[in-house]
Amino acid sequence: KGPISSSGTVVAVFLLDGTRVRLKVTKLTKAAAICMAIADKLGLVAGDSEYGLYTCAARDDEAGGRFSHVKDSLTLASVVKKWTPEDLLGSARRRLYFKRQVYVI
Repeated sequence: KGPISSSGTVVAVFLLDGTRVRLKVTKLTKAAAICMAIADKLGLVAGDSEYGLYTCAARDDEAGGRFSHVKDSLTLASVVKKWTPEDLLGSARRRLYFKRQVYVI
């Protein structure tokens, strides 16, 4: 399991060809959008384990530290379509851990 901060951190975990991909964000509401965007960039289909999407788990410390699974893609297609590889590499607030390398996204 990846590191989890003490302040409402969301952690998305992908299993891609046996390699865990961890994603941390600071806003619970951004979890599904980022999961969908990353899954799209990695060529995965959200919710389809055949393509290696293992789980999207959200932790909200303010709600007692419970974990919940993000299963609904919501209406995030427009968000994902607007993202480019440059966008994914542009923000220092989020990091994607992939194949033992840390990508600031």
